[in-house]
Amino acid sequence: MRKVLERCPSCAGQMDVTRMRCRDCFTQVESVYSCCPYCRLSPANAELLRVFVRSRGNIKEIERELGIPYSSARSRLDDLIAELEAGAMPLVARDASPRKVLEALARGDIGASVAWRLLEKTTN
Repeated sequence: MRKVLERCPSCAGQMDVTRMRCRDCFTQVESVYSCCPYCRLSPANAELLRVFVRSRGNIKEIERELGIPYSSARSRLDDLIAELEAGAMPLVARDASPRKVLEALARGDIGASVAWRLLEKTTN
C-alpha cells in the first residue's frame, strides 16, 4: 500500500485527507483529517524510528543495524526528535497562549523542548 501524500506535488503545502472508505462495507466518511506526525517523517527518519523501536532504544543495536558510529546514531536520533517536534509545532502555534501550550504538552502533542520554546515566545 502506498504512503499518504503529506505534501502537495504542486506547491509543497500540507495535504489533508478528506475521505475515508471501509474496505468491507464501502461506507464512506468525508471530513478533514490531518496525517499523524509519524506519517510526515522523512523516509530516513521513518526507517530510524523503525530500527529504534525494534532495538528497544538500544543505541548499540541501532549502530550495528545501520552500520554507523555512535556519534552518527545520536545525531540522527536528535534529527528525528527535531522533525517530530517541528511537525507538532503548527498544532499549537495557531494559538500559543500558555494554557494551550500546556494542554498540548499534557496531551503529548508536543515535547518539553517545544513547549519551552513556545512558552518563551508567549512571555516575551
